[in-house]
Amino acid sequence: MKKHLIILAAFVWSASTVAQTTISADSLSKHVYFLASDTLEGRSPGTNGCLMAANYIAKEFIKLGINPLGDDFFHHFMFRTGANSIEAKNILGVIEGSDPVLKYEYIVLGAHYDHIGYYFKNQDKNQKVVFNGADDNASGVATIIEIARQLKQNQSLKRSIIIAAWDAEESGLKGSTQFVADSLINPSQIKLAFSIDMVGMFSEAGGIDLLGLGTLKESESSARQIADFYGIKLNKISDRVPSRTDTRPFGQIGIPVVHVTTGTLSPYHKPEDDAHLLDYDGMAVIASFLTDFVIKQANQSEPLLTNLEPSAKHTKKEKKFKAGIRLNIGSNYDDYSNAFYQSKVSFAFATGLYSQLRLNKHFTLQPEITYENKNAPSALGNYNSQAVTGDLNCLITTNSVPNQDVRGYLLLGGYYSKIFAGNIKSELWNFNDLFANEIWGINWGLGMDIKFVQIGFTQKFGVSNLNINQTLPDRSNITSYFTIGYTF
Repeated sequence: MKKHLIILAAFVWSASTVAQTTISADSLSKHVYFLASDTLEGRSPGTNGCLMAANYIAKEFIKLGINPLGDDFFHHFMFRTGANSIEAKNILGVIEGSDPVLKYEYIVLGAHYDHIGYYFKNQDKNQKVVFNGADDNASGVATIIEIARQLKQNQSLKRSIIIAAWDAEESGLKGSTQFVADSLINPSQIKLAFSIDMVGMFSEAGGIDLLGLGTLKESESSARQIADFYGIKLNKISDRVPSRTDTRPFGQIGIPVVHVTTGTLSPYHKPEDDAHLLDYDGMAVIASFLTDFVIKQANQSEPLLTNLEPSAKHTKKEKKFKAGIRLNIGSNYDDYSNAFYQSKVSFAFATGLYSQLRLNKHFTLQPEITYENKNAPSALGNYNSQAVTGDLNCLITTNSVPNQDVRGYLLLGGYYSKIFAGNIKSELWNFNDLFANEIWGINWGLGMDIKFVQIGFTQKFGVSNLNINQTLPDRSNITSYFTIGYTF
């Protein structure tokens, strides 16, 4: 009797913690047959076929009543492949949570919608071979659309869910990487990210893989419980960030990730990856399992904790402080503000040390100390000055180019120069009677930081009068430099 009570209690507990979800295999099939049709010509990024796929997905989001994450559903970005610049777009929707606090935490449910296009079999270009990409990854896109349908109907979600169709995954995870880099949502608010990538071979695989599940603390038991409820075998579970799908950009910054897949049993990256080969009943079971698992994570009162932090192998931390050497080469001329003449442009250079203190994503302090050597002709003859100059600049920076550590900047700041030597026609300057030996000024510039190298253009405008003798006209420096620096 006691044994029967235990079994009954376990059944009641299981039923109360897993609410069965039923997803239509026909709906999944409809999405795949459109996305993997010859009409879309393999959905290569930047093509009309890829645009047709993007518009289809956005319209499905609208039908479901999902709100766009931004002003509209499209997150535009550019990337280069060879000499070509490609315009691409992610499709991003959001289902807002109902909890006043937890709704500001996000779970990303993503699948890439691009594929590898087509080629011509002959030189006449009248025999086109299309890579339709039914399993890779029309299956994943269909799955997130139908999961979103179920989640939208669930009014009790505590956390918010981002539904993301990534572009340019086949070109190097460009879409998901750009999303993370642009911080459309503060990365600290993203608590879990899924990549649904190739889920159309359920029967052949005999189950599914949940790669990276171990990056989310205390998640395996609930995943197994829900999988058992649907009769799903979990073939592989790993605790490493999968690197060949859209989980990687999230895992690299310490966000727990799960790659859901039935593996590469379909004709992977071959023209034969067509819609009629997929197991839609199996996809419906996978989608139902994932719906319940996502709801479980979205409604968990306890924090969703990562096993990645503080692991440096998954989290790339940018140095807040860097120091290096620099060389400035350019021109100098003197501005005579109350005279009818100006000096001619002459050579100037500077070399020295600089450092960077990164305050946040868009602001960096850059102090510099350099030896400066300037020349300029004057009414008294050609002169040369040597000075030690200290600069304090603020760099207003762009977002870094994903995976390339490249950012542009606008430089604004000021400087102080102490002239310690100078001559006119090889005669030493008389600082006491004629010339000032201290200069104050302001800077502006533009440039780029490319990993360890900084290149740019800087202009320095002196605001101090160099001629202290009242018989001489007021004179100030304007110096223009092309700059290059290297940080250690």
